[in-house]
Amino acid sequence: MDDTCVVITGLLRNNFIQPLIEMYKEVPHKIISTWKDQPHIDDLRNEGFVIQLNNYPSYRNCTNYQTVNIREGCLLAKSLGFSYVIRMRTDLICNDVVKFMGCIGHLYKERITVLGYIQTILFYIIDFFVAGPINEMLLVFNEEQKEEDKRFVEQYWMEEYFNKKDLTLAEVKERLYSCLQVLQDNNIEMEIISKNWGKIIGKYCKQNIILN
Repeated sequence: MDDTCVVITGLLRNNFIQPLIEMYKEVPHKIISTWKDQPHIDDLRNEGFVIQLNNYPSYRNCTNYQTVNIREGCLLAKSLGFSYVIRMRTDLICNDVVKFMGCIGHLYKERITVLGYIQTILFYIIDFFVAGPINEMLLVFNEEQKEEDKRFVEQYWMEEYFNKKDLTLAEVKERLYSCLQVLQDNNIEMEIISKNWGKIIGKYCKQNIILN
């Protein structure tokens, strides 16, 4: 998978570091995209991570914290010659990340791929990870949200990507892939170590509002 780079974004809290090192030790191409004030940079660099350090966005909100780190990580991966990116979180652990990457490769090399969707009154993409061609990823994670824009994170990203408001789930599924069933079939499991949500595939995604 020499055409694919994992871009890992987020804060570098003390309890994230050893799981990151252990989880990605057999992944050759990996970038940490984080803020310039974060600790443990040298520890991760010494373990083979390429480090991208970013300035905080001018308007600090949840959307922009994620957008900036993902965008800058994707731009670095592109400059290094990669064609595809799998964006992961610094607090996301996977029971077999190499197997995970392999079993979704046929999806993200064609379209942006997410875990699945949440359907309530509105719908959301489940963005624990997002994978796809770099140029497509940069269409999603590009422009920073303005202060007067009150759209929630996933709504903002999808409407910017589609250049259309009031998207339906059917419209989104025409352009994005979901990989929940693939992960279930391959016994892939994930957890968010900063949250007490339990197993993502085996528990969180069992809710009746989760769609594949």
